[in-house]
Amino acid sequence: MTPDSNRFTALMVAGVLSFSAMAGGLDDVSARLERGQYDQALRLLQALPGDQLEARFLKSTALAGAGRDDEAIAELEALIGDYPEQPEPYNNLASLYAARGDFEKAKALLEQALRTSASYATVYENLSAVYVEMTRSSYAKALRVKRTAAPQLALLSAIENGSLAAPAPVPVAQAPVSPPPAGELPVATVPPPVPAAPAEQQPIETAKAATEVAASAAAPDSAIVGGTAEDEPLQQAVVSALQDWAAAWSKQDVERYLKAYSGSFTPEDGLSRARWAQVRRVRLKRPDWIDVQLSDFDVRFESDRAVVELTQTYGSDTYRDRTLKRMELMRHGDAWEITSEETLKILP
Repeated sequence: MTPDSNRFTALMVAGVLSFSAMAGGLDDVSARLERGQYDQALRLLQALPGDQLEARFLKSTALAGAGRDDEAIAELEALIGDYPEQPEPYNNLASLYAARGDFEKAKALLEQALRTSASYATVYENLSAVYVEMTRSSYAKALRVKRTAAPQLALLSAIENGSLAAPAPVPVAQAPVSPPPAGELPVATVPPPVPAAPAEQQPIETAKAATEVAASAAAPDSAIVGGTAEDEPLQQAVVSALQDWAAAWSKQDVERYLKAYSGSFTPEDGLSRARWAQVRRVRLKRPDWIDVQLSDFDVRFESDRAVVELTQTYGSDTYRDRTLKRMELMRHGDAWEITSEETLKILP
């Protein structure tokens, strides 16, 4: 082997090792972000090459989580300049501007994100939430009433490698409704709810309204409405597991909440399990209080799994909704664990 070939081989090996170290380092950073250890994530990122797309995106996420919003905004704006085809930086920058009450900037950024990837459900849901808030703000201004806190838009926690592949168009029937022109009192309509939207994305006006929802859901209407007498002990065990999950959610006990899900759980929004867990950690901790009530359980068994349709009433200091959900659970030892959940429709 010649000296030149030896040198080439050494460079190739060094490149492979560097790439492996980079990939492993980013996984470690993502794990820190998932646990809310933003400062530690930033320290880890300092030891990695800083010009990589994913590393820079993770840095912006860590900065935002650490409360360093100005730095996160600067990082995301730089990413958009370097990677204008990626929807994720637009989405997260919009979230930061929405938190500041700048809905015009948030709207423009989210619309740009949809132009790069029209099939991104989280971006579409965030844009719908911004349109709703702009309409509500117009009402509040016209009626001279004080607005509640700005809505919390969903953050994307990683670059989705497949997000640029053949995006599907947004269905016309579900397209976001543009806000009314400045100075006009809007009509009493809002964009239709996005199917399977996360529970936290239905805004309310006051904490009192959420309390009333929770109180009505607490009425004794949570009996099992399906199944046979022979199944009753198993049905009660399934319902108990779901009630414990709802209690953990209400107490904002993230570890107990996540433990209710099976290792085979697949999020319905297309996120990976790790990214979904990171998003749930943020959303459970963000509100000042949460109350989740379950009722009207319809439990049936199919092979080795339990299929449950139920009514879920969610309330917090900023949002509320009432949904019909379908959940599947599998038995793991003496415990029933959630393997899938789907929002079937928004209830009145």
